[in-house]
Amino acid sequence: MLVVVGIIAILVSMLVPSFKRSIEMASRTMCMHNLRSVGQALEMYQQDNDGWLPSDGASATVLASSSAPPGWLFKLIPTYLNDPVVFTCPEDPFRFRMLRSRGTVLSPEIADYPSYGLNSFIVTAAGGALADVQRQRPARPLNTILGADMGPDSVLGSGQSPKDRRSGPRRNHSFLTIDDGFNPFAPDASFTWLTTRHGPGINMLTLEGGVRNVRTVEVLNTPIRSYYSECLSGGCTLCLSTQGNMFVQHYSFARDSLFWWTGAFNVFTPSSE
Repeated sequence: MLVVVGIIAILVSMLVPSFKRSIEMASRTMCMHNLRSVGQALEMYQQDNDGWLPSDGASATVLASSSAPPGWLFKLIPTYLNDPVVFTCPEDPFRFRMLRSRGTVLSPEIADYPSYGLNSFIVTAAGGALADVQRQRPARPLNTILGADMGPDSVLGSGQSPKDRRSGPRRNHSFLTIDDGFNPFAPDASFTWLTTRHGPGINMLTLEGGVRNVRTVEVLNTPIRSYYSECLSGGCTLCLSTQGNMFVQHYSFARDSLFWWTGAFNVFTPSSE
């Protein structure tokens, strides 16, 4: 009997890690599917708005006929995405917030609930001029970041009051900033939206609608700079702007051939974001 128990214990110890990996893989796949659905909704929005992504520059006529709060999220609900579950990642510890908002009246705080964020540089720089991607087309849309998994995935050290923490962390109204002030070497640093939700990384959506898994561990442990040689060689507009003395600090995802913008850089100034 002891031998049988020992064999069972060995089998369990072998199967549990494999089962855990299977669950993680399924969650990552579901997250990629949801993020891809968000990308498709943004594409449909563009088709209906003369090539514009939801932005300050394109919002005037859209909001004139809408009672929803301002923000890209509310321009997709419910016309292009009806079920809030699409905005949730299975591995987001605060996904319940978005799920709980089903059937409720849209309110500004809901903008902090999604598991995903939109590239704020595209939709806010130069008054949102880059959001007219049909005309301001980047050189490498397949490598240009449109959206991604968004944190923080914890409220500890977030700078929020204990009362605010009970509702979960703030997520910058679902906007990914190129440099959110996070300094990994400062003990009092504020929490970044950048996370490691899927093992060592997150899922990212590109302007062409592709979704890929990106390592973020190295990014989180690297001081934010305005210039990276590997980033510049990939066509990063922000690194290129440094050559023209316009220093724009930003996270670099050049390791995975992804960049914040790869098009013309004379339509914005360093203080645009």
